[in-house]
Amino acid sequence: MKKILFYLFLISHISFSQTSKDSINSGKFFVDFSGGFSKRLGSLEKTGDYILDQKIESASKGYFYEIGLSAQLIPNSSHYMGIKFNQFLKILNGNKISTSFIGVGYMYSPELSDGSYFSVDAYLGYIIYKDNEFYLDDYVMKSNSLGVTTSVSYYIYIAKGVYFGPKLGLQLGSSKKFKVTSPMGNETLNFDEAESFSKIDFGLSFRFNL
Repeated sequence: MKKILFYLFLISHISFSQTSKDSINSGKFFVDFSGGFSKRLGSLEKTGDYILDQKIESASKGYFYEIGLSAQLIPNSSHYMGIKFNQFLKILNGNKISTSFIGVGYMYSPELSDGSYFSVDAYLGYIIYKDNEFYLDDYVMKSNSLGVTTSVSYYIYIAKGVYFGPKLGLQLGSSKKFKVTSPMGNETLNFDEAESFSKIDFGLSFRFNL
């Protein structure tokens, strides 16, 4: 009788362990949608003109949205590779200022015991800067550079395959070379000091476990 009870206990223990293991990090793909507030970093140019200085200060604060797709590297693991698109956006006097990042990278995202997820990632990619409200209307400034983004997120379980939580992100990048398009034609500017495309994001994110 004792042997039978022992075998039953052993089988149930193995089955439970296997079920628990399968429930951890069972998603092969994550799709993350994020959005919130964004603040560009780096020193702000002072022109001595109050209105223009206020405009430059205002242009450094905006919003961001982000879309990410990640695939599990190893079944039932916490390691993912993926792609990410992130854009800083500011509408100023009806015109748009933006920095757009697209890149590939790595994400570590373990499932916690309560069913929530913690995530930290790092991506290497390309930053595209566009500003059609720099000093004068009808003048568009464009630039691009290599960039890096990293973020930390925490996702709370909402429903099967759906999670929601806060996200904190950082983007690093800069450029000295800009192309200006105007009614007068095109011109390339090379600055002595680099213009920073670095920024910090804080917002909320939805995650879908596929």
